[in-house]
Amino acid sequence: MSRPLAELVREAMELPQPQRQALARILLESSDASSVGLLSEDETAWENEITQRIRAIYAGQKDDKPWDAVMADINKRFAW
Repeated sequence: MSRPLAELVREAMELPQPQRQALARILLESSDASSVGLLSEDETAWENEITQRIRAIYAGQKDDKPWDAVMADINKRFAW
């Protein structure tokens, strides 16, 4: 038995932002907008790249870095 859409939306909105973004990408991917010509070739390429990166992260093949560490690296590199 499926759950009401409102319940799913409420639960999805309680997820941390990165998980909501991943869910949104998965849902968009499942609609396959690129196959009906809604995305440009470049947009389709980026969608594929993003999807591959998300899958690699969830599969444990890539490590993520905390935002603070990324910003520290950028500041160090550019001496801001």
